[in-house]
Amino acid sequence: MDNLRKSNEVLDKFLKDRPDQSELVAKNILKDSSLAPALQVKEAELKRSQLENALKNKIERRPAPETLVEKHILEGQAA
Repeated sequence: MDNLRKSNEVLDKFLKDRPDQSELVAKNILKDSSLAPALQVKEAELKRSQLENALKNKIERRPAPETLVEKHILEGQAA
């Protein structure tokens, strides 16, 4: 019974001293979202997918190295 009491005291101390939600968000431990926790994963997946699509589009529109050499943006390779 004494061990149970000590465990409860230790647990109470940890719970009393734990940081609040805003502090965890500031430390990037929790995500700042107004969505329900069940939807937060889907929100993160959607943001990642949107970022992937945006980067893919930018890479597709990137000029070829030959074009950059012609415009004197890149130096031509010495052969």
